[in-house]
Amino acid sequence: MITFYIDDSGSKEINDNDQPIFLFSGVVITNELFIHANTFIENKVKEISKKIMDKLVAKSIEGLKNSDVKYLFKQYLFREFELHATELIHGKKEYICLSKEEKSSLIREIFEFIRDNKIKIIIVKCEKNKIKEKVSGSNKEKQYYLNEQVMKGLVEAYEEYLKSIDEHGILVFDKGNDLIENYFRHYVKTRSNDRISPYIAQSNSYKTPLIQMADFTAYIANIYFNKKERYFEELKEFYEMVNENIILIDIE
Repeated sequence: MITFYIDDSGSKEINDNDQPIFLFSGVVITNELFIHANTFIENKVKEISKKIMDKLVAKSIEGLKNSDVKYLFKQYLFREFELHATELIHGKKEYICLSKEEKSSLIREIFEFIRDNKIKIIIVKCEKNKIKEKVSGSNKEKQYYLNEQVMKGLVEAYEEYLKSIDEHGILVFDKGNDLIENYFRHYVKTRSNDRISPYIAQSNSYKTPLIQMADFTAYIANIYFNKKERYFEELKEFYEMVNENIILIDIE
């Protein structure tokens, strides 16, 4: 059994011009690799969590007032901590405690792990402007096309990979994504296919370390494709580090 842990990045809304790219990205994990990969992310969560806690306790965050430290400390204590690429890269919430070097080091370790363990990454990418140019009709029709094509592209790419290695698999998504309920679940359950389980699994990402790994692949890929993004030059090396691992499907 091969498990595909998936997350999305960008806005799926067809008219959200501030986020021109929407994509799903995930990591394909074999049973043999599961414990090693899961433990790796669990250990990174503990390591980063301890760094944040130590800095909050020591009040050693440059430029923050005591009141800010107290607010972050309270927020941190009452939150299920997880690795989250967007918050990390933009220094949001308790991630403001980490230096640029500490953040870059964490991203590098995650992508080196993916590269060194030859973990396959499947990405389905949609540039919304291309959809709007191609599909005639209302915005509702264009939105439906985007949702349907991204869904089919992801499932079919996974199925083709499973065929290539003569394996079976299951899809695992983060909870709270309406595309899963409105599109993926029915499609996977009713399509004729003996490679992919008809039942999609969903789990809270803070409870599922490998969804956190998928989150990093998704956000870094989005930055890489959206070359106007402010962090492109700084972070493009991480996408290129795992380029040989990637199966890329471009929806047009």
